[in-house]
Formats: sequence, C-alpha cells, structure tokens
Amino acid sequence: MARDEQTKTPGAAGPSGSGGKVCVACKLPAGLALRAFRMRDTVEVTLGGTRDVRMAQQVGSPVKLNGSAVPIGIVPAHRIVHGYGLTVIDEDVWQAWLKDNKDSALVVNAMVSAHPDEASAVAWASENAKRPTGLEELAQDKDPRAQRLLTSGLVGLGARTNDMPQAN
Repeated sequence: MARDEQTKTPGAAGPSGSGGKVCVACKLPAGLALRAFRMRDTVEVTLGGTRDVRMAQQVGSPVKLNGSAVPIGIVPAHRIVHGYGLTVIDEDVWQAWLKDNKDSALVVNAMVSAHPDEASAVAWASENAKRPTGLEELAQDKDPRAQRLLTSGLVGLGARTNDMPQAN
C-alpha cells in the first residue's frame, strides 16, 4: 500500500471533530499512552543569566490505549480483534494527539487507528489483520530476520549441537 493511501485510511484522517467518542484500534502488544502537549514560553536559567525558551507542557492526563497482549490464562478486560486492542476514548483527545503525531510511524503504518464506532473498527481491523508490527515472534524457517541472526555470529546461544566446538 502506498504511503498516500495509508495516510488516507479512516484512522489516519480520524473521524470529524464532534466532541463525541471514537473507538481506537491499537496493534501494539502493550498498548500506548496518548499524551497531548502545548508549547509555552518560559525563562530558563543558564550559567550566563537567563534566556527565553519554548517548553512543551503536558495537557491533561495520559489516555491508555489497550494493546493486543494478554497474560496466558487471563481473560482480557477489553476486546481484541484481529490483533488490535480496542479502546473507546474522547474524540477530542484523539484529535489533539493525532495533530501532534500525524507523521508518526504509528499512524502512517496503521498501528493505531480511530473509527466512529466499534463496528467500523472491527471491520477495519479485519482488513488489516495481516499487517506486521515488527514485534511478532521470530519464525525461524521463513522470517528474513532469522537469517541475519545466523550470519551475525549469534549461533550457539541456544542448545548445543554436535558440529559446535566444545569448551575444554
């Protein structure tokens, strides 16, 4: 999918600003804390006196997005659909975060995406179920990252084989 098409997905554009709620789909295993900031002018003390600087100040409390990982044997407290954890949050919080992070890899690569309701989030997650995060487990037989480990000298960290030199 081209970069232009990715940024035009419903999650990247976000629902229209109506002050309601949105359902955010997050593919990161541990979820994500959305934080909004505003820039303010302040004075910084330096060795030579003071200087005027602009400083980021957090606005409100962080909003936690649910992720897709859940401990084994524990029933998740939130809905997980096709690898995306769903969270309903205020649309204003999403729009403020998206304004500051529109070029983030999380948005461009559709790791987080907002939708007007849960049904559209589930449909979108279904379409994007095979999208990799880069945080998946390493498949030894067909993952290109596995070959890099074998050629980098990291072999032998696991079980001992007969063709490996033995320590005396």
